[in-house]
Amino acid sequence: MTTPNTFRRISFVHTPDAFLADTQQYGAMFMPVWAYTLAAYVEEPERYDLRLFDVRFDDAANVPEADLFVFSGVNQDYETIVETHARLHAMYPDSTFVIGGPVTWSLNQAGEIGKLEMFDHIFIGDGEEAFPRFLREFPERAALPKVLETKVRFDVSQARGFYRPFLDATYGRYYGAVLEVSRGCPFLCEFCDIRVLPDNNRAHNFPPEHIVSELDHMARLGVKQVLFAADNFIGDVRWAEDVADHIIEWQERTGLRVALYTWLTINLSKHPRLLHKLRRANFDMLFIGVESFSNNSLLETAKV
Repeated sequence: MTTPNTFRRISFVHTPDAFLADTQQYGAMFMPVWAYTLAAYVEEPERYDLRLFDVRFDDAANVPEADLFVFSGVNQDYETIVETHARLHAMYPDSTFVIGGPVTWSLNQAGEIGKLEMFDHIFIGDGEEAFPRFLREFPERAALPKVLETKVRFDVSQARGFYRPFLDATYGRYYGAVLEVSRGCPFLCEFCDIRVLPDNNRAHNFPPEHIVSELDHMARLGVKQVLFAADNFIGDVRWAEDVADHIIEWQERTGLRVALYTWLTINLSKHPRLLHKLRRANFDMLFIGVESFSNNSLLETAKV
């Protein structure tokens, strides 16, 4: 473990499973949204040496020493996470290693959180408030529990923009850009774990002004296409229409346009006005969930 007076170097380590990314995403490489986001919540970032490493581009053997290594990932990344942690820990045994993200919640739900025993601290739940609190309390880390669980959802109406130094330095590596715009879904699909996250069976929407501000920055960088990450973009139809209105106004005011893509549900067909506005806002592709053609099943999931 590092001592408090040397706790200045923080490295965010992105470890997607290369094989599954290739087979599921047809080779497209998407940006590490979690790192761009989490770094934005580091208080007084000028006090720290913040760095970002993506194992798809950066060999772990060449990653320099840090006082704190921060990992995140989804379930399919587990093996790559473990392998990368082992390599870095072998080189820097005195560093502190922490992990958060969907993989920690899933393993905790399965009673298998011990699979992450090699990490010094494990974050479960939203990190926007938990991570800066951890940094503040780190000098007294002996009193910190190994598992730091946050059960209250972060209020995304207070969301910050991406950490610009990370985004601006690395966006060119990736296929377009990704922007998180909403969390949660009101539907009741039994196979889906979105709805069983704490307070996640409803939409938690980022402000339209925040979304347009991030879009504007990306467009001025030269980004041509943006994926809106949302559990269900039309979980709140009025908000979705408001977002479309803000994007249309931004396009008309600036002359800028980016191609947009998002995930939503088939009940979009019931909202022709929203469909028209999405087209005007330059949504050119939609990933639509159609779980069943049975009216009874759709009734059970609250989709009709």
